[in-house]
Amino acid sequence: MEKDKGDSALKDVAVLWEDDDSAALFKPAGLIVHPSGRGEEITLCDFVLRRWPQTKNVGESLVLNKELRI
Repeated sequence: MEKDKGDSALKDVAVLWEDDDSAALFKPAGLIVHPSGRGEEITLCDFVLRRWPQTKNVGESLVLNKELRI
């Protein structure tokens, strides 16, 4: 799903429950959870950042490396 089609993709995401520290979301099939860096697809992270913009800098940065094998 491209970013310009994002609003329609994100309309099916639902907040099932939330409190001050966490939330439970309904994610429709086919919606990517986080950006892959390969394109401009809309993701569940876009929904989270729109709903809770204060989460933008939460967590650690992850740098993907071709030589890193898990």
